[in-house]
Amino acid sequence: MIEVDQTSPTASDQSAPAASCPFERPADSIRYPLDFELRVIYRREAEASIQADVAQAALRAGLTGSIVGEPKTAGLRWGKLSCTVSIPDKARMDALYVEIAKIASVKAAI
Repeated sequence: MIEVDQTSPTASDQSAPAASCPFERPADSIRYPLDFELRVIYRREAEASIQADVAQAALRAGLTGSIVGEPKTAGLRWGKLSCTVSIPDKARMDALYVEIAKIASVKAAI
């Protein structure tokens, strides 16, 4: 028979300090307006139009200004576009990602 020591702390022990995850942030911790580097991974065959496609997505999201960045080939199949964008509020941040997701050649945007 195996006995369990009821006095030792377990993972579910409420008195143990909670581990904090560095990636968890309250939704209101992002301060707008903000400038950040948007990175878009796309199918390489779209390299000629990706910058214009991302710029159009930004306009549809209600952003003004320009998308400054040059597409780069990351491999045989994929390319990447890095550009700095200025976001005035959360609604336009969300709208930007929605619009970029509509671009058929985009694999990911971070």
